[in-house]
Order: sequence, then C-alpha cells, then structure tokens
Amino acid sequence: MSTHKSVEPHGCIVCGRIHDLLIVRSDDGRLVDCSVTSPGGRQVTDPERILVACDRHSSEEIERAIARHYPGRAAPDKPDED
Repeated sequence: MSTHKSVEPHGCIVCGRIHDLLIVRSDDGRLVDCSVTSPGGRQVTDPERILVACDRHSSEEIERAIARHYPGRAAPDKPDED
C-alpha cells in the first residue's frame, strides 16, 4: 500500500490557534495516521474527524468546544464514577 503525506493547518477546537498536522492518507484517500508537528498542540481523539487542541486546554474545555461546534453529537461513553 502506498501512502501520501501532507502538512495541513488545523485550528484548535477551543481557541482557533493554528497547528500544523502531518497527515498520512492511503491511495484511496482514507486517513492512515496523523501527528501534530507544531509545538504546544495535541491531537484530539475523534472517530469522525481530525481535531487538534492546544496543550494548555483541559479535557473539559475541549469537550465543551466539541459540543458547541458539533451540536447533537452523542458524547463518548465515559466510565461510571462511583
């Protein structure tokens, strides 16, 4: 399988700061892997899209931003806290 690599700018889901991502796609265009190459950024796990956030944002801030940008989307399952 051959792959195609590109660097794409993506904005932080919380504040919009731009981070560069190294994107690896298969020949048919499917995402194989990606990595944030800008300092101060991290990838946010999402099954439907590539998301990034600044390292300084908490998980709660990121979850609120995702809910704001993608309303009606089911929240990921969380373990019960007893």
